[in-house]
Amino acid sequence: MDTPDNLTPLDAPTPPPEPFQPGPPLAPRQPFPSWKQALITFFGGIVLAATSCFGFALSLGGNFEHGGNDFWTPVTAISFCASLLAIFVGFVFLIMRIARAMMEKKEPVR
Repeated sequence: MDTPDNLTPLDAPTPPPEPFQPGPPLAPRQPFPSWKQALITFFGGIVLAATSCFGFALSLGGNFEHGGNDFWTPVTAISFCASLLAIFVGFVFLIMRIARAMMEKKEPVR
């Protein structure tokens, strides 16, 4: 029979685990998207659309029948489409922030 003198390291009793101690409380989460993120996305899309539209017109160089420059015309056209997507995403972000602000609005105290 095994006696306590014959214990191997695998058979040795392990100390009990320490009790769980919670860490400090987490900081409150900031709502997504913030007003700044929504406005920058929306107005940045408008600025990008305006500049890429201007670049597209310049890349044509008055050659409207044949399509203008082979490189810059497609690049500015793709940039314009991407800017329309950014405007749409910014608009959705603005609607989300307006809806969240209306939900978080507290009742006035009488």
